[in-house]
Amino acid sequence: MTTSAIELKKKLDKNISQFRETELQKMYEFSQFLLLYMMPNKQKPPQKNINDTSEKVWYNGKLYNPKTIKFLSGPVNHDSDETVEEIISQHIQKKYK
Repeated sequence: MTTSAIELKKKLDKNISQFRETELQKMYEFSQFLLLYMMPNKQKPPQKNINDTSEKVWYNGKLYNPKTIKFLSGPVNHDSDETVEEIISQHIQKKYK
């Protein structure tokens, strides 16, 4: 332990004597949680990343998943603003008749 860690431990020891039993229980549970969080995960197998696949494809200078490329290169709408507004108004009229 370093000297700063020893000083912190002494400060904690002084403060602990002032807590009630329920507060001490909460502190103990929190410390257990901290220990579990700080421990290296040697027991758990590494989780596979959802986006990590062996097949990647170059598209516009970047590596992408084939599903992403399918989405990006999907059908393009070349309708004018007036056509789109007309389609929207027809849809609204059908919906609220």
